Amino acid sequence: MAAISDEQTRTLRETATADLSAGSGTRIILSTMPEVREASLRVAKSAQRLLSIFTQDLEPLIYGEEPFLEAIKRLVLARSYAKVRVLLADPSRAMVDNNRFSRSRAGSPVASTCAP
Repeated sequence: MAAISDEQTRTLRETATADLSAGSGTRIILSTMPEVREASLRVAKSAQRLLSIFTQDLEPLIYGEEPFLEAIKRLVLARSYAKVRVLLADPSRAMVDNNRFSRSRAGSPVASTCAP
């Protein structure tokens, strides 16, 4: 397998980012935490009515970051019909870590469910 240069990697990322923003359905591989954080933020910012999240334990380095929380806040405050659904595979850690995302109030448009 041939090695990919930094320039080729940068071009691939820029192309993938352009394809994602155009809604082409292109998939990209996220291999670092900053990439995952950036992609999650991009998805949250682009949500219009519904944002569904499946996560093992509501990873605080992704979902507890201020920019992500602000994007979610904007989504649910800007539209009365907007919803955020969260499916947790292991809710015990999310509750123990006192994750900022999980501190929603009763009646909020954020619904959390535990996977069976």
